[in-house]
Amino acid sequence: MVEDAPVPRPWLSLIGIGEDGQEGLSASARHLLAQADWIWGGARHLAMVPDHSAVKTPWPRPFSDAIPALLAQRGERVCVLASGDPFYFGVGSLLAEHLTPGEYQTVPAPSSLSLAAARLGWSQQDCTAVTLHGRPLERIIPHLTPTPGC
Repeated sequence: MVEDAPVPRPWLSLIGIGEDGQEGLSASARHLLAQADWIWGGARHLAMVPDHSAVKTPWPRPFSDAIPALLAQRGERVCVLASGDPFYFGVGSLLAEHLTPGEYQTVPAPSSLSLAAARLGWSQQDCTAVTLHGRPLERIIPHLTPTPGC
């Protein structure tokens, strides 16, 4: 009989955080954050946890420089703070390319689209989402013209 390979313990927590900071986090997200020895995130995210004793590391530029350094912390208790849902145009999918599913856990928060749609009374399924964060501005052009290809 062949034994299954052990599932790695999640060492990385991807936590979505909103503009309300720590106060808006769920109990499970607050617990994971409290246990972290290392916290990665954008400067504004790190500023939301000023009293945390973990080592705080802002994302470098280019962002790709962060991947080897973050992966070198495998086995440590590491937390990544991201805006809203880390897998909605976020850092989650970028990091997941380098990890196995058992290495990380995710606690998403509402995305910016979710919050905007709720405020405006729009149905999310009727919205087209486009991100320009870290991407060429020209990506928006097809979404601004009345007919495709114009």
